[in-house]
Amino acid sequence: MSFASRLRDNDPSLTSFNLSSDLEQGDIEEVAIALQANTTLTKLSISSLRNGDEGAAQLARALPTNSSLTELHLEGNQIRDKGAKHLATALKSNSCLTSLHLGNNEIRKKGAKHLATALKSNSSLSLLSFYSGRLGDPGARHLADALKWNSALISLDIAWNQIGQTGCKHLGQALKQNSTLTALNLEGNEFREPGMEYLAPGLAVNCSITTLNLASNFIREAGAHHLATALQSNSQITSLDLSVCQMGEVGARHLATALQSNSSLTRLNLSYNQIGDAGVQHLATALQSNSSLTSLILTSNEIGEAGARHLATASPAGTFTSTQCRGSTIQRLLNRLRNVHHFPPTGVLR
Repeated sequence: MSFASRLRDNDPSLTSFNLSSDLEQGDIEEVAIALQANTTLTKLSISSLRNGDEGAAQLARALPTNSSLTELHLEGNQIRDKGAKHLATALKSNSCLTSLHLGNNEIRKKGAKHLATALKSNSSLSLLSFYSGRLGDPGARHLADALKWNSALISLDIAWNQIGQTGCKHLGQALKQNSTLTALNLEGNEFREPGMEYLAPGLAVNCSITTLNLASNFIREAGAHHLATALQSNSQITSLDLSVCQMGEVGARHLATALQSNSSLTRLNLSYNQIGDAGVQHLATALQSNSSLTSLILTSNEIGEAGARHLATASPAGTFTSTQCRGSTIQRLLNRLRNVHHFPPTGVLR
């Protein structure tokens, strides 16, 4: 029995399905028609559409009447602005879908505008992903505008979308008003130090975000300073990823200053930042007064024996994870030093 037939018959065992082979347009149309009245399927993943926009249009026609589908994955289907418009129209009347994944498509500013307009009235969608897309600053501006009005979305993934400082300016303003978003992924964008300067004031006063990913944005020392200032006021963020941000020892010093007063952060990833022993010393000093951080990830930061000694004598409140440093494995050294200082083990340094 075909997938469409099972949908039409409301097969109770069919709650999740993945269509990943090359699909003809007629196949999608058949599935979309069956989906309109289906009451069993909750998760649908479709990839390799030969005509992404037309396929999106067919699926969009099913969404207003479907009452069971909560999770829709449409990654990698060459969906462009036209397809995004159809999906946006459907979202305005759909009250069931909670998770929409549109990563690795060709949606740009016009498509983002359509979807942002839909978000202003949609009250069911809680997760939206544009991972590895083409939004740019204009698309980020439209989504930021929607965040000022939307009160349902709790997770937004706009990683790797060529967002620069202008996009960050709009997002920073939106974060001052939005009070429901809890997870924001901005990994791999292009906002650098000026963008961080715009984003930081919004983070300083935001009262909802708990998970923030800023990895692979080259914010460097100045950006780290702006972020550290925000962290001294922010009391909600618990997980922060700053790996591959080119912060260096000076950036680590800024963050260490923030850690001395911040009481919410529990997980901090500073991997691949050329922090070195001097940067680790600043962090170790901060850990003596910080009582909330439980996981500090320092992979590939050129940490040697001196840095290991600083960590070994820091307050044993954190869990440190790292990798090779200057050709030697410092896990054994750190453990040995902790035994000498009678500190309990606090994690793994590989």
